[in-house]
This record gives sequence, C-alpha cells and structure tokens, in this order.
Amino acid sequence: MFFFWLLGVLSRNAHLNRESLYRMLSKSGKTAGKRMRAKLQQIKQALQRRMHEPIAQVGGWLGKVLHGYYLYHAVPGNSATLGRFRHRLQFVWWQVLRRRSQRRMKWERHCAILDRWLPYPRILHPYPSVRFDAIHPR
Repeated sequence: MFFFWLLGVLSRNAHLNRESLYRMLSKSGKTAGKRMRAKLQQIKQALQRRMHEPIAQVGGWLGKVLHGYYLYHAVPGNSATLGRFRHRLQFVWWQVLRRRSQRRMKWERHCAILDRWLPYPRILHPYPSVRFDAIHPR
C-alpha cells in the first residue's frame, strides 16, 4: 500500500477484493490543509471587501465559489473534509455579517441564510475504476 497526492487529497491504493482490483481510498478524507487554509483566507479577505453589499449578492457569489471548490475537491472519501470546509466558511461569513452593524446577527437567522445560498457537499467524481471503464471498455 502506498500514499500519494491526487487533486490535493492524500490518497492510497487498497485491495478491494481477492481478484486484485484496486480502489482509491482517501486517508481519512484529508485535503491538503495548506490549500484549505489559503482558500479560506482568500475568501475571508474578499468577504471583508464585500461586507456592505446585499446579502443576496454576496450569497450568490459565495455559492459559486463553494461550488467551484466542490468541483475540484469532491473525490470519493473526501466528503468529511468538504463538510469541514463548508462549516468553516459559514463561520467566516457569520463573522463578517456580524460586523456590518451594531445589531448582531443571531446564528439561527444566519443558518437560514446559509441554507439558501451555500450548497451542501456531495461527491461529484466517481472512483477511477468506474471512470476508466467508461472510457476504455474491455
């Protein structure tokens, strides 16, 4: 068994069954921590610049950014890390929205906004064996 980085995810090859079929497994769903922190930092700075724009406009933009992140990192075995990224993004946006006025936004109201604008993570890429079988049938 060996480990390697694939699309920013630490992956390993593992035996699926006795016929020596291999399956890509993610090592505890681990996206590169540096990339996640860097992306969150970029989004935080952009949210601070967009602080006084309407929530609908910022929510639409943030949903597109999150969807693009999912398109790249949504490989099998990485769903926990994608959920963690969405949760941290929620907290960053909540901090920015709370600084907009002296009336602090409650978490309950913020959850309703999040459900409207931020998509939940789901795995978008199939396992390599499925993907390669479709391209190169035997």
